Amino acid sequence: MEEKEDLKSVLPYLPLMVRSTTLFWPSKVVEALKSMAKGPEHSRVNSGEVLSVAICDIRSSLSLFEPLAPFALDGYTLFFDDVILSLLKNDQCFS
Repeated sequence: MEEKEDLKSVLPYLPLMVRSTTLFWPSKVVEALKSMAKGPEHSRVNSGEVLSVAICDIRSSLSLFEPLAPFALDGYTLFFDDVILSLLKNDQCFS
């Protein structure tokens, strides 16, 4: 797997760990993503602002301290508050 040039070119940008010939997400990231996938009642991610904080926490646990693009967190907040909350109100996800 590490022999592929296209994979080698993106590895520095992915928060993955290489063990032998397999790529792994760090356990903190896996747990955070699993929790978020179970929905807002489980993860307590119930607003765009909390989603932005969760994203920052995941990035910190991966030692990704370079700043996101300007207004990226505002975009996550807007997406969550406009799209996800409307889906939740219509019971279209996490059911």
